[in-house]
Amino acid sequence: MIELLQKLFHDAFYKVLFGAGSVIVVGAWAWYRARSAWKRREYLDRLNFSLNSFDGKKLRIRTLLEESLESIMLNRIAVGMVRKAAYQARIEDPVLHFEKDDAWFILNGVLNTLSERFSSGILKQDILRNAKGESSTTIPSARYVFCLTCEKNAQVRTQKIRVMVIRKDLLQSLPQEMPQLEREVHATRWETLQKMAAAHRQTPHDFLEVELSV
Repeated sequence: MIELLQKLFHDAFYKVLFGAGSVIVVGAWAWYRARSAWKRREYLDRLNFSLNSFDGKKLRIRTLLEESLESIMLNRIAVGMVRKAAYQARIEDPVLHFEKDDAWFILNGVLNTLSERFSSGILKQDILRNAKGESSTTIPSARYVFCLTCEKNAQVRTQKIRVMVIRKDLLQSLPQEMPQLEREVHATRWETLQKMAAAHRQTPHDFLEVELSV
């Protein structure tokens, strides 16, 4: 009887010890990864929605919103694909590329987030259209395209996965010369937009189009 109790005690003791050790190891590894990411100013668990536009000859960059990657993708496999593509991005090619069969499903989560944020404008259009019985309304809207990027240029202070949003007609007709910049570091964004324009022609499946209204 005593031997049985001793055996049960030892088994329970080692299980508790193993469990506590596992928690410590996992916690230490998570802390190490978080500290390393902080030192590199790397935040690849976030999605930053960035609007790119032109005010005359000046490039304007504005943040629309920022969310956690997991809250938008809703699937661990998709999250892993996005992070893998972000790690593979290069200075000369910041656009995240995906297999054709996967691209739409990944980007559709981003599209849903954009559409939800600007849904009030679409509803206003529909209400006014029904009220006036007209095919057009006074609510402005535009067609935008977007893709995912991860800019690795040294001028970029924080590395994030960015949803680059730009009017479709602008992306298809970028100025030939560098526009005026609000800040010198925005030269990197101008380079990114040029590479996006080329990617939109070469790998259009890495982009989605959305109508936004306010």
